[in-house]
Amino acid sequence: MCGIGGIFRLDGRAPDRADLERMARALVHRGPDDSGAAILGPCGLVHRRLSILDVSSAGRQPMSDASGRYWITYNGEIYNYLELREDLVKAGYTFATATDTEVLLAAFHAWGDDAFARMNGMWALAIWDTQEQRLTLSRDRLGVKPLLLSRKGDRIAFASEAKALLVVDPSLARLDLHSVARFLEGRHDVLGDSTFFEGIERLPPATVLTLYGNGRSRSEKYWRYSPPRRPIVISAEDAANETRALLSDAVKLRFRSDVPVGTCLSGGLDSSSIVSLAVKDLNQHPRAFSVLYRDQAYAEATYVDEVERDLRIDCARTWPDGSDLPEVVERATYYQEQPTSAPGIYSQWHVMKLAAPHVRVLLDGQGGDELFAGYFGYYLDRMRSLLQKGRLFEAARARGPTKKLVGYDPLLKLARKRYSKPFRVGLAHPSIANLVEEERKSWSVPAMSGDALTDVMWDQLTRTSIPALLHFEDRCSMAFSIEARVPFLDYRLVEWAFSLPSELKIDRARTKAVLRDAMKGTLPERVRERQDKKGYPTPFSQWVRTTHRAWLEGLVINERGLTDQARVRAMLDQHREGKEDHGFRLFQLATLEIFCRRYIDGALKLEPPPAGAKMELTYVASSKN
Repeated sequence: MCGIGGIFRLDGRAPDRADLERMARALVHRGPDDSGAAILGPCGLVHRRLSILDVSSAGRQPMSDASGRYWITYNGEIYNYLELREDLVKAGYTFATATDTEVLLAAFHAWGDDAFARMNGMWALAIWDTQEQRLTLSRDRLGVKPLLLSRKGDRIAFASEAKALLVVDPSLARLDLHSVARFLEGRHDVLGDSTFFEGIERLPPATVLTLYGNGRSRSEKYWRYSPPRRPIVISAEDAANETRALLSDAVKLRFRSDVPVGTCLSGGLDSSSIVSLAVKDLNQHPRAFSVLYRDQAYAEATYVDEVERDLRIDCARTWPDGSDLPEVVERATYYQEQPTSAPGIYSQWHVMKLAAPHVRVLLDGQGGDELFAGYFGYYLDRMRSLLQKGRLFEAARARGPTKKLVGYDPLLKLARKRYSKPFRVGLAHPSIANLVEEERKSWSVPAMSGDALTDVMWDQLTRTSIPALLHFEDRCSMAFSIEARVPFLDYRLVEWAFSLPSELKIDRARTKAVLRDAMKGTLPERVRERQDKKGYPTPFSQWVRTTHRAWLEGLVINERGLTDQARVRAMLDQHREGKEDHGFRLFQLATLEIFCRRYIDGALKLEPPPAGAKMELTYVASSKN
């Protein structure tokens, strides 16, 4: 895991060294172990290294292939690099290091852009071709690793984080009002290729972008999977067996590391499955890390205790009380580089802080809900699917158990949603709300597979939920120089999960049915079949009713002109009086104001570098190359 950056001058001039050094300083938290830069004619590459594989200096980047033609700066891990290396050795390639970076370079030399479809991993990278004078940028299939771009005049700049672009060109620190309006009206934290900065865009996932010196560019998708209209026909037992095998192998690949690997453990099905497979299938005994709360409404300690006892692992715990809420939210927003609507970032921040002194790699259960239907909101989509297909008996059978679990009649609620007018309370000021009026229709879930549940899950995996959650996790983990790995988002498991029929995911009121069946005999039964769903519970709503009322009001009540202040005040009053829980929306507003103060209102001030970080930038190539 690392931080990368670079500048490509279309006028043929060499990038300024001072700009590369500013980029490296802005990314030091992503890679405190080493840093490097290369100026290769009109292209300059920057790298900040967090040493995971081959921690010797042989792994320093930017790195060139044996021929000297290709140079790379790369962030991420190619988990199947050993298998790719075997194929390349058979093809005549030799290797001088034990890094996946050298394998990646050889793969690109051997197969060109086709190399990316062979890779199983997470990555954001830039490869400069000294012969053809072209720059190739690529990002992993689901966008686990970030890559941002700015195109201005004769200069194209790219980096892992926006702050590395802003220190080179402060004029980019202009608020993108379209993104703000989407955020306040549609509640999408990450939507498409846009960011909250005008002139800074995201490279889409599963993309190869080739940039040429004459200004021409070519963008192609190397992964075009979509859910099939006809799911496979398979028994529940066989589906569970294959699910377990794929998840176990995904965990195995993500334990490849030359530094200690730990795991998050919330006590939920996903994180508990990862830890259990590591212990029982791989004979690994990773240290686990949990954030817990004493309030019963957020309590998961008993589940964590049960997994710890069953697996005989060491689980470190932290019990935050909210006293540091303002400090954490303000620092986390700096690293997020955008406003967010997820108070769970507070909990995630504390997990990373707890783990940082002990491990460099941390496995997490992100993606399990979107693959196997873990959210309670999916019940309505499953009911809609059954009704659309005329499977009324199955819908009737599921009605009672679902009502008992979630407290409402799913069929009645579905009917009310169908025949009632859409209800939306936007928070954007009228002057910007109209910016997104025409695009609202594109926010609806596209029909792709013929199954309502599958369509919603795919939309959340690729467009709404997972892109935002991956952004949050990348920024929180890298704030503490930790590499976060997500086994559930192994592309083989993704394709497998979306080939399965919906009834193997939601069986009446039983969510994640196939995953629960897959973990039979591996997880404690109380954890495997727990029916409550907490996610990353954080008592933010309570804390801003009491201890941090003044802090919150000082943020959400303002004269910035982005929000409808009448609605904001009404919502704040309802929340304080306990009439409604507006925690998520209030968190949105608070982080929007913090973001504007930190990034838009004045000159960007970088956070101090991690203690012991290597600050000197080593030039591994000169402009003569």
